[in-house]
Formats: sequence, C-alpha cells, structure tokens
Amino acid sequence: MITPAQKQQLKIYLKGNYTDEVLHILSERNIVSKRHKPYSKSMIRNVLNGNVEHYDIENAIIEVYRRRVELHKLQEALKTKLLQD
Repeated sequence: MITPAQKQQLKIYLKGNYTDEVLHILSERNIVSKRHKPYSKSMIRNVLNGNVEHYDIENAIIEVYRRRVELHKLQEALKTKLLQD
C-alpha cells in the first residue's frame, strides 16, 4: 500500500494526467479488473491516495513516476547544455 510519505513523493512528478499513462501501462500488461474490464481512473487515484491496495496498479504508478523523473532529468540536462552553448 502506498504510504502518505510515498504519496507525497510520487505527487511531485505525477502532476497532470498520470491516470491515462497508468491505464496505458496496465493495458500493455493485460491487467484488468475481476470483471475483465480496464480499471477506472478513480481506482487508480484511490490506490495512489493509499485508500486501496493493489500491487499491479501500484507498480504501474511507480513506472509512470520513474518515466517522468527520467524525462525531467533529460529536460534539465538539455537546458544546461543549451545554456552552455
């Protein structure tokens, strides 16, 4: 389960439309609900907020976080390079 401290850290980079990215990852991994339907955005938000525990959704949220952190690092490196040139 995502703890309040983890939630606070994750939300630094999960601003914006992170639920669509999480849904895309879940779809790629063929992870669906017990009713064989995609999870709802509210379910994803409930997992992030620590209201519901779901291993696969938590992993997808963390993957989106990792991707956004990496993108941020690349953008910062590009800015630095452009400012040096």
